[in-house]
Amino acid sequence: MAPDRVQELTNEVDVLTESNKVLSAKSKSLTQDLNKIKSTPTNEDLATSLNSAREHVREYCTEPPVNIALAQLHPLRQGAPAVTQAEIDQMEYNWKKYRAEWIIRKKIFREVWTTFTGDMAPSEVTELAEDLGVEWDSEEHVALEIRMGPNAMTTHRRKYASHGYGN
Repeated sequence: MAPDRVQELTNEVDVLTESNKVLSAKSKSLTQDLNKIKSTPTNEDLATSLNSAREHVREYCTEPPVNIALAQLHPLRQGAPAVTQAEIDQMEYNWKKYRAEWIIRKKIFREVWTTFTGDMAPSEVTELAEDLGVEWDSEEHVALEIRMGPNAMTTHRRKYASHGYGN
């Protein structure tokens, strides 16, 4: 073959290769678009899903949540006390009982923790606490304990009663 013919065919191959690359990219883009369209639900699918959701709502949600909340507020609107005196007394009793238990358990934990971590570096203590999942009192809790003190429930009741509530 003549060198001119070889050059001509080489140029034609290069042009066809470039054209093939462009068409391949376009084909890939169109395939992605087709897959998006295929994955989009049809009108029939949407109607079926909507009807199913409506049935679910009818079956499980017989009353709107607003009506449920309003029904729970009805006794308060009629002037019923939110908490009876007996319930307040029981809460105060439980508060004192369980708070005292909590204080004892916290003291025991501190003693055991100090015994085991006394010789450790602070970074090792922190790492051990994280590994064991130890939850320390938050700053808010510490501040509340200082402010409220051991008779917090009683103090609260006195303040509440002194303002004319609960009598």
